[in-house]
Amino acid sequence: KKCRGTMDDYKHRRDDYKGRAQYVVFPAFLSCLAPLLGPIQIADSRHWMPGLVAETFLCFLFWCQSTELIPTIWFGPMSVLQATDGGEEFYYAAAYAFPLLLLIPKVREALLTETTWMYLATLAGVPSYSAGSYHTRSVMIMFGVGFGVLVHFSQFWRPQRRERGTICLLFGLFVLVSTRFMFSTLTVVWISRGLNWVFFLLGIIAANVLGQDPEFQYDESSTDIEANKPASAEPTVSPDTIRTGWTAKYNSWIGILRFGVSFGCLQFLTQWFLSSHGVIPRWIDLDPFPYGIGMMIAMSIGIMIGHFESLVRSSLWWGLAVLCGPAILILPPTYAIWCGYVVIIYLASIWPVAIIDMSRHAHVIPTLLLSFVVYFVTNIGVIWSIAWCFVPPGTGGPFMRQRVGQLFTMSLLTVGFSYFKSSSPHYKRGVGAVKGAGSNNRLLSRQFITLFFLILVCVTVPAILKRGVSYGNVDGNGVQKEYIRGMVWAIRFGYNNFGWVNFPEVAQKIKDIGANTIGLVESDMMRPFNGNRDMVEYLEEHLHMYSDYGPSTMNDTWGCALLSVFPILRADRYNQPSPDGEIACLIDASLDVGGGEVVDVIVTHFGNTEHYRDRDLQARAVAERVEAKKAQGQDKVVWLGYLTDRPGGPNYSKFIAAGLEDVSPEEDERYCLYLFHMGMDIKNFRRIEMTEDISDTEIQMADFHWK
Repeated sequence: KKCRGTMDDYKHRRDDYKGRAQYVVFPAFLSCLAPLLGPIQIADSRHWMPGLVAETFLCFLFWCQSTELIPTIWFGPMSVLQATDGGEEFYYAAAYAFPLLLLIPKVREALLTETTWMYLATLAGVPSYSAGSYHTRSVMIMFGVGFGVLVHFSQFWRPQRRERGTICLLFGLFVLVSTRFMFSTLTVVWISRGLNWVFFLLGIIAANVLGQDPEFQYDESSTDIEANKPASAEPTVSPDTIRTGWTAKYNSWIGILRFGVSFGCLQFLTQWFLSSHGVIPRWIDLDPFPYGIGMMIAMSIGIMIGHFESLVRSSLWWGLAVLCGPAILILPPTYAIWCGYVVIIYLASIWPVAIIDMSRHAHVIPTLLLSFVVYFVTNIGVIWSIAWCFVPPGTGGPFMRQRVGQLFTMSLLTVGFSYFKSSSPHYKRGVGAVKGAGSNNRLLSRQFITLFFLILVCVTVPAILKRGVSYGNVDGNGVQKEYIRGMVWAIRFGYNNFGWVNFPEVAQKIKDIGANTIGLVESDMMRPFNGNRDMVEYLEEHLHMYSDYGPSTMNDTWGCALLSVFPILRADRYNQPSPDGEIACLIDASLDVGGGEVVDVIVTHFGNTEHYRDRDLQARAVAERVEAKKAQGQDKVVWLGYLTDRPGGPNYSKFIAAGLEDVSPEEDERYCLYLFHMGMDIKNFRRIEMTEDISDTEIQMADFHWK
């Protein structure tokens, strides 16, 4: 037995919500009308702000889609624990195969002459919030990411566009992190249908603005796309530069292999650690607020120093990052967080150097394709590290079990190995200082700094202020505190029944129930394939409760979490014995419920049905823990969790023998979720199976009164 949906359930979800399809038509119609909105004139190159803002905004939308592609596709196989019949898994690879279109001359020409239309194509996934089904949404985001890769990354092979394109890509990523900080890891583009349309319309306007930017204009009478740039800046090139790369000297398979692998690892680590503020804090048992602020500061420092090539290329800088990477895994949290900040600075700073070397020394198509293969494989490695027992036989599942730390370290090592002490004679003098560029690029430096200041003032600082207002508020929104109203819920990694993020709905459901102590399982989402989301952070802020995240993400569990209006006096986190299957997690916490009463709460997630030995060892460990509490005089215990056994089964019986009591022993049709207690009076037990498509799992709740 598995507490999941069936393939028929999946097909039903995939084909449901057909009524939402009408909401896709209107945004698509608007995109067709974009060129009719009228060009926004930019008088000369000194009027730089509209173009830079527009490009940064489009890069922000690209990162929104890029970070959402894997989580969207992941929903299908996660629902049924196997590959889906719709083949959505292949959309992930298809999105990053779009550079093959550069083999078509008309596509290369369009990248130079049809800027507005090409950038409009990168918006394909933005209106996916209103898609009619999960399948449709996957296709839309696939096209958005694919065209984004084609348009944004191919610009790196145009010397006139390289620096500005790189900076705007990093600024767009920083805007994404800041907005996710503001909204507790949710992506603002898909918070509501209204906001979704607003961002889509802004994207259409930005594409139109960018199409009129003088820097994007192409003189068809010339074969030189660099016609308006001083000849001394860099060698002139033909429009086929986008296809052939920079020079023949390094345009070999060695250069392609070297820079393709390194850039693939850089993309992987960027999406893993730089797409959300809370990844490294959750790795080392720290809270995203306030430590996520340090992550954003580190990222901003990395962006600013990224063009000081002598520093970025130094072996000392690379060596420091390589040492700090493993240090995150082994040092205490108070020291590990500083090592994490160093890694963040390093990853942000290496992007300009990576773009320069790759675009000058390697052929665009094979280099990008190889980098995306590496990016694909490393992301699969993260999935295999935790879901190894569900992957197809013969694909390396057992070998990859709990290898996430090694994968991180090797990727970090590979990134720097290709870039430190490399030769790049044209790019030595800091931000905007391309050799021979003259005063225009000195102006460009001021433009970048001014734009970054505006991002800080308009996005990052308001985000910090917004979060700071609610930080430390644990009033529980007025929920009663006279007794424990406990509930347990397997929240399915924050997906509803149709593959959309359900954080607001989960928060509202908990408020409706009036629970003041909540155990969540399948709650750890701080991974790329889960979108680096954090439901615990979101619920802590919106429910105004204390929280404990459970074992850190580095432990490779599916996650268990505890939220409560009662102060958490202590919380111990453990990995349960799991020799055969997925790593099971456990939280053992003590709550101060007032009046001198202390109640211990245990939240846990047991292994799967087929791993009998795991479940036996896990049940024994919990039973021993409960018996130890009794021996120490702690006679009040509440257990909220995922047992994976039937009532009266062998592991269930171990709990009973240890002194725990089932809150409703007459309920025979249970297998996963249970509530147990010791030394409490139970009232008002309920099983809530109708959750309005918030999830396909039930909620169990009960009132625990102390005797």
